[in-house]
Amino acid sequence: MNLTVIFNESRLTQEKKAAIEIAKKYEHVFRNGVYKVKFSKNCPDLLRLLELCTNWKTASVSIDNNDVGISDVYDVLSCSAINECNSKCNKGFSQYIDVIRWISNAIEGKENEFLDPHFLLEELLCLDSFEGHGEGTFTIDKKKLKKEIEREYSIPISICQKFDKNRILSQVDALPDKFTLPEEYLDENAEFNYFDKDTKEGLQAKAEIVAPIFAKAIAKELGTVIIANFGTEKNAKPCAVKADALYELQRYEESLECYSKSLDLDPANAEVWYKRGELLEIGFEKYEEAIQSYEKALKLNSNMFFALQAKGVCLDSLGKYDEAIVTYKKVIGLYKKRLEQNPNDEETKENLQTVEENLIALKS
Repeated sequence: MNLTVIFNESRLTQEKKAAIEIAKKYEHVFRNGVYKVKFSKNCPDLLRLLELCTNWKTASVSIDNNDVGISDVYDVLSCSAINECNSKCNKGFSQYIDVIRWISNAIEGKENEFLDPHFLLEELLCLDSFEGHGEGTFTIDKKKLKKEIEREYSIPISICQKFDKNRILSQVDALPDKFTLPEEYLDENAEFNYFDKDTKEGLQAKAEIVAPIFAKAIAKELGTVIIANFGTEKNAKPCAVKADALYELQRYEESLECYSKSLDLDPANAEVWYKRGELLEIGFEKYEEAIQSYEKALKLNSNMFFALQAKGVCLDSLGKYDEAIVTYKKVIGLYKKRLEQNPNDEETKENLQTVEENLIALKS
């Protein structure tokens, strides 16, 4: 781990003096009143320095030239569960602990504590990379799954020494392309406390298959949280990625701040203007402001018809029904024209159907 803590010497409080004493013990640069202290490994002095710097607005941390929040780094390095996490965050993802325990118990053959099969089925149906085909059969899109994980872990996470991205990816390779849950999982009236030998062996075999699936679920959610907490705001693109993660976690105020900052750095990004509008519409119900963002997106990209569609929804929500009708009709015409050029565009077909339904509901 190569980590640099940066702070200035202004307002020389007792805490600031203590930080300077630590800085002088390690490789550092002092220029124009600013200390840059380098650490190559975790140590008590690093934790103490981060603790001192946590509340200073001018202090920051750099990992491989990427800015990371000091309080977040401190939380990770001082995490009490870091020695037991086994590459899975037990502290931040308590909702998965029971699932992992059930899977482990099934593999070990503990008769009275098998994982809840109905909960398992429900969880599988919620995962994007797994497609259900009925009767408990699922196919796995490994390429998509790997892409998601690689994308979500593109930020520096070496500060958490226990986490291993490659281990997650190797678990993806080990997954079958297709698997079927036993019939017992699909029977709502089945009794799971007592199994014959064959049923128990079947459940154990399936538990071994689904264990990496839940590792994937943890990886996906952990990735979102890490991006939200550790993602850089130095450049427009990573700032927008962080805003997306904060939006997904429903941390709307922080997400809006990141979208706005991204647009300050790159005001010509139509997609970010659209996402900012969506956040204002859904997260805050600020429809007038949302419309302004959608119009900015459309000005930059006139082919972004879904931004015009969203504008229509906002006008509808504001009670500006005549304007909403005009907007919906315009969007319908644009979608139909696009379908003439590409009749197999499924996304456009779905959007067209939605707008037509909105228009019918508005007129009724």
